[in-house]
Amino acid sequence: MKDISQVYFRTQEKKKRKNELSKMIRDELSHNGEYQQLTEELRILRDKRKSIENGVRADLSDAGEIDVLKMEIGAAQELMSDIALTMYASGQTVEIRDDELGVRMTPVFSVRFRKENIESDRP
Repeated sequence: MKDISQVYFRTQEKKKRKNELSKMIRDELSHNGEYQQLTEELRILRDKRKSIENGVRADLSDAGEIDVLKMEIGAAQELMSDIALTMYASGQTVEIRDDELGVRMTPVFSVRFRKENIESDRP
């Protein structure tokens, strides 16, 4: 098995190279007049679309309910994740069957790393 630190540092090198290449592309695009013109037209169209959307939302009395539903859905999904993790940790089979859609769903777990200052580990 490879050392996790070695994999991390190789990944960091690749991210750095990717960022360098992306910056080069952005620099080239910033000097391209046609690209700049299209970007400005897109910005104007996005603003216009947003204005129309906001007007429609303001006219609908149920539009405020969307935000409430988004929050409730997020809370329910977080609860499902907590329940699934608890079931998995206790050795139970974790699955959801939706017969209406004809699907079976199983959880996908992932690991993420959070940056912390090394000084915080010192006494």
